[in-house]
Amino acid sequence: MITALSAEFPYYDFGRSGISDSYAKLLRHKLQQDGLIRVHKENGLKGISLTAKGLEKLKEKYPGRFDYVSEKSRTELSRRYRKQSFALTYCSLMNSEIEFLSDRKPFIFARSRSQPYSVSSPLLKTSMISDEPVFYSSVEIKYELEDLVQQIRNSAMTGLILSDSDCFVVYHTGENRYPLSYATERKAGIMITDGTFLESCRSNSNAIFLVKDFAVAEELITGSKKKKTAPSKVILNEAYKHIYLIPETSEGDVQFRILCHRSLSEMIEDTFYEAFGESNPGYKMINDGFDSDGAPVLNACHLDIIRLLRFKRGLLTNGIPGRILCYDFQMEFIAKLMKPAKVHINHIKIKDAEEMIKNEKI
Repeated sequence: MITALSAEFPYYDFGRSGISDSYAKLLRHKLQQDGLIRVHKENGLKGISLTAKGLEKLKEKYPGRFDYVSEKSRTELSRRYRKQSFALTYCSLMNSEIEFLSDRKPFIFARSRSQPYSVSSPLLKTSMISDEPVFYSSVEIKYELEDLVQQIRNSAMTGLILSDSDCFVVYHTGENRYPLSYATERKAGIMITDGTFLESCRSNSNAIFLVKDFAVAEELITGSKKKKTAPSKVILNEAYKHIYLIPETSEGDVQFRILCHRSLSEMIEDTFYEAFGESNPGYKMINDGFDSDGAPVLNACHLDIIRLLRFKRGLLTNGIPGRILCYDFQMEFIAKLMKPAKVHINHIKIKDAEEMIKNEKI
């Protein structure tokens, strides 16, 4: 299904879909023998796509699920990278229990593609969204709202995650192959989260950056001399008020799930408040509470990079130490990022967070 929705699955990343390498090898061989998939090896990029026969079988079995899937095959390298980034985005969504299948989520588009655009009518019926997060790909949005989406052409976003309380614009950076234009993504953020797409204005514009690992995340923030890449202006110039970095790992999947499910996110926040109290908006720098020595504390479990960098600037400007709470797998990255500011890092074990999720479902 993910291969059909994305148009091409990366050949070596079946582990992200929960399939072992040995089983993936057998599965690829069987599907290829049956004429249901084909393998692409052009330009040093290896991937798998469905044949017309394979796609037709899926459409017969799941009517309505693949209405937005194009049967056109675009082989340009940049487009193939884009397809594979969609595939890995869907894997992260699946592992984080965020619905993305068309026939299993509400149809929120207030008008069809053939109807004329009217400023007075909402474009998305967000009142249909529940507290459970759902994902709408940029392909779906473009298909239904093509005339408006033309205004933010070339945005690298892969789609939107919506719930009744949150809106996240989702990006997949892979190995940071995609240039992120500040002007384009700024426009996308304003149009999507500040009322043009949505029925009501959202006070917070949020973005989620899915990254292969923290090494890629570090390159986005500091640049890379080896690869001769500059820091991302989308992050450093704060194109969004909140930018969450999530690695494509099993730990990152738990972080992703907690961030997007409000009930789970509130459990982590309650744990923080029990230990450090509440924020003081009148304090001289950003904070979420204070430790027993009076030092400001930041809750960084969601890994909001904008808040982390502001916290760092506040500590350095005021010449004071601080404290950060995060998950254990984030500690090394955050410690690197916060240098040379003086911070003490406390952590929550991600395994404990998983147990909290299980108990919430019982």
